[in-house]
Amino acid sequence: MLLRDQVTVARTGRTHRGLVDPEARKIYLPEDVDIIRGDVAAFRDFSRRVDKPVEQWLGAGKVVQFEEGPAYLPDLGKLIRNAHFTTDYNTGDRVLTAGDVLWTGPCHLESDPYAFDTRTDIGAQMVGSSVFLIKLPLEVIDIKDGDSFQVTSSRDTRLLIRTLTVKSARASSDDLFRQLLAFDNQGD
Repeated sequence: MLLRDQVTVARTGRTHRGLVDPEARKIYLPEDVDIIRGDVAAFRDFSRRVDKPVEQWLGAGKVVQFEEGPAYLPDLGKLIRNAHFTTDYNTGDRVLTAGDVLWTGPCHLESDPYAFDTRTDIGAQMVGSSVFLIKLPLEVIDIKDGDSFQVTSSRDTRLLIRTLTVKSARASSDDLFRQLLAFDNQGD
């Protein structure tokens, strides 16, 4: 059964109408869609990597096969320099109001299991910093301490409200990903 859906290609940031076949793990797209093997496609709250070469669909468009499990970089985010914030007085959250977007694209964000937890209980509230590990493609090289990182699409909706501050590039960055340590002063 084919499901009509909006499909966003992470590399280009463009959204297209398509048909998704969840059983065969295929997406049918119009001919003019810029999508290649290795791209991440987001649809129905999923992000999946295109894991086989793009094929023609009976002259009517393109067919892409996506991987079964989560992609290596299943989230989408953006790196921002010179970020300016204001406080939302209804929620207490920091809200990004301005900044220079340096990069947008696929990423993976998770709580850093090796970081010290710097949160403490004060009264009925948990305050402090939560530490995160951000994985980015290796081509993202212009990163400085103090840059901001915002998650724009994730399967974990709790990450969507976060604007993190980059602390440093991690020494354990490898030949697949650039790894950054970042923190969020808004708490959980």
